[in-house]
Amino acid sequence: MSGKNLFFYLSGLGNLPERAYFRVGLDGDTLILAQVSPRAFGKDKIIQQYKIAAQSILAFDILTEAELKKRSVVGRGVAGGLLFGPVGAVLGGLSGNNKQKIKSTLAISYIPSSGNDPRTIVLDAELTSWEGQNKLSVAKIKNKLAKIPKSAEAMAYLGQTVNQDGSITL
Repeated sequence: MSGKNLFFYLSGLGNLPERAYFRVGLDGDTLILAQVSPRAFGKDKIIQQYKIAAQSILAFDILTEAELKKRSVVGRGVAGGLLFGPVGAVLGGLSGNNKQKIKSTLAISYIPSSGNDPRTIVLDAELTSWEGQNKLSVAKIKNKLAKIPKSAEAMAYLGQTVNQDGSITL
């Protein structure tokens, strides 16, 4: 996996070490989240990989604290309910901890292979030396994800139906 982004883990993958490093990439139709031990020279040591079928991804975006506040005032659509609830809870829980101030997060909402209840993974997107790289990398992945058709489960969750002629009924 390429070293073009670097994130800290916040929530959504279980009991991982606080602030574990992650790299995120797209390999064909699979989003890969690799927990790594970064190396200054050579390849990172991969500790664990998590894979999500791209067709099952409901939302993938970097959100700032200001955007969360603005969007929650405007209203909560389906994506808002998926992303902003879990992300807001994570940011709210961390804001009481004076040691760290999270300004932007990468939130990945998806339908897991084991069921239909959506889940959200939240990563800290603002490592000082990587912030620009993270935003660029996420934008590229997001553009590629937009071209991959959603699964029937994801479409149903989003309240959309794909018709025989290829049109989408909302």
